[in-house]
Amino acid sequence: MDLWKNYYNLEPALTTSIGIFVWFPWDIKVLYGLIGDSVPVCGSRKRPWLIIMGFIQFTALVLAAICLPKCTPTETVIGVKNTTPFTCVPTVSYQTMAFFLFCANLGTSFCDVIVDGLMIVQSKRDPVNGSSDIQSLSFGVQATASMIGCILSAFAT
Repeated sequence: MDLWKNYYNLEPALTTSIGIFVWFPWDIKVLYGLIGDSVPVCGSRKRPWLIIMGFIQFTALVLAAICLPKCTPTETVIGVKNTTPFTCVPTVSYQTMAFFLFCANLGTSFCDVIVDGLMIVQSKRDPVNGSSDIQSLSFGVQATASMIGCILSAFAT
């Protein structure tokens, strides 16, 4: 919400509408399970969907990061309270940024459903360690990617 309010200077009603649009992919997760189970891609049902949606998510987040508004500090005058410490100029329209974030959430939520389905399949194959091994791998990869992202963002800012 900070992006829409502070950087794009949008009204609260429009900000709420954009938030609903951006997070909508999480509301229709049941459809992703149906698609992943019934629409094969290249002869496989789940793996290609993970690759496709992971690529969509990655691309959308990279584009959103590249297109963030460019901000410059405003000039301060001694003795005068500065209410706007920076001035931002959007590089893309708020609609385009909302679309990037929609696509990122679409990729994330679709992959979440597919991975949950894979965990169920694995737990049926190996009732003792099946889903816990995949869950550990999933959380390990997520934590590693988060650390790499934090380190890279430190150099980017």
